[in-house]
Amino acid sequence: MQLQVVSVAIAALIAFFVMGNSVKFSYGLVLGTAIVIINLTLLAFTTDMALIKKQTGMSSLATAGYLVRIILFGGAFYVALKTGYPSAIGMIIAYIISRFAFLITIFFKWKKNSIEQIGS
Repeated sequence: MQLQVVSVAIAALIAFFVMGNSVKFSYGLVLGTAIVIINLTLLAFTTDMALIKKQTGMSSLATAGYLVRIILFGGAFYVALKTGYPSAIGMIIAYIISRFAFLITIFFKWKKNSIEQIGS
């Protein structure tokens, strides 16, 4: 999560120099980062409940969690779009950068675990 926040902060600095002092764009970056953090927290919770606890009806909980995350993103994007196009663009950029940072983190953890398994 730290890599995601740092990467969005770097994107905000770059955007500040390119676009100038755009409050709406900064609002979109903050909103997009917050939505990604909330989405990943909900994903971790529903995955934990569905896979680790293995109780009956947990697949419906995972489906409901997915729908809540999609509705949450859609609602936040609607609010950003109503605020203005720079806000919506900032939200999408923050969302994409945060997801990319998340995937990079997972890749390096996977690679580290693979190397440790080969060595032992």
